[in-house]
This record gives sequence, C-alpha cells and structure tokens, in this order.
Amino acid sequence: MNIAPYGEIVNRSKLLKGQSPIAAALLKYSTDNFALVILEFIDLNNEKLAKEKKVKILLSEQKFINSIKPEYNINLIAGSNLGRIYSDEVRAKMSRAKKGLPSHWLGKTKTPESVALMIKNHGMKKSVHQYNPDGTFLKSYTSIIAAEAETGISRSAPSATQSENQIKC
Repeated sequence: MNIAPYGEIVNRSKLLKGQSPIAAALLKYSTDNFALVILEFIDLNNEKLAKEKKVKILLSEQKFINSIKPEYNINLIAGSNLGRIYSDEVRAKMSRAKKGLPSHWLGKTKTPESVALMIKNHGMKKSVHQYNPDGTFLKSYTSIIAAEAETGISRSAPSATQSENQIKC
C-alpha cells in the first residue's frame, strides 16, 4: 500500500518543520518509496479497561520493535520517551511551556489534621524493622535514616523492598 493517499499522515509542510530521520527520508525519497504495512490486528473486544487495552497494544508494538529493529523508530521502548534526544529548539519550547505554571497547591490550604497526617505518615519517619532472609527479626530502627546510618545500607534499598512497614535488609 502506498502511503501517498494518506495526506493527513504525510503533510509536506509538517515534514519540513520536523527534524526526525523519517521526515528527512520522506522528503528525500518521496512517499512513493515508502509503504504503510499493518503488522498485526489486535482484538481488544475482550479488554474492558482502557489500561488493559493500552498494555496489550504496547506489548505488541514492543514485540515488533524488538524483532524488526526499525531504522526510523524514534523510541526504542513502546509508549516511552525514555532515552529520546530532543533538539535544542524542542527543549526550549518544552521549557517555555512549563514556566509560569502555578503550583497545584496555589490558593489551597491544608487543614491542621491533614498536616498532622502527612507528618505522621512521612516515609522518613516510619520505623524500620530488619530481618534475616529466613525471616528472623534482627533489629528495629526509629527511621529509615537511622537504619541507613547504622547499617550502611542505602535508604533507597530498603524502600524498594518495603512491605507493610516491615523491611527485609
């Protein structure tokens, strides 16, 4: 299938603005040398939640990214911009868009009760319990910072294995 009939997809003025490898290739070689191929039809009728549908689509996309290793794919991970390199122009636009945005707390106040709950439930103030891998209790610490100071284990390590305020180190 030739992609030229899909004018919305291949808008020349939009291609001229872009700096992606696919935009450059489309301009250089013309749309006559490219094809739009449907690799897989995904049945989403059995998926009830939008999140389940998205996961199914992303898993399929990642399967083809891994197997075909497309030359013009901008992102190596389906649905993620992780590792994507933006041009200076795009970075400046994103920066301008984010500047001047008010805080989500602007105009809102916290009740004394909610402040007390936030202080009480703050992760750095919760007690930490240390266990052996076999589940034998070793010691309790007043906070994750105290556990880090005494054991030398980074505070991010116990946090990653936290389960119901019982941390296995």
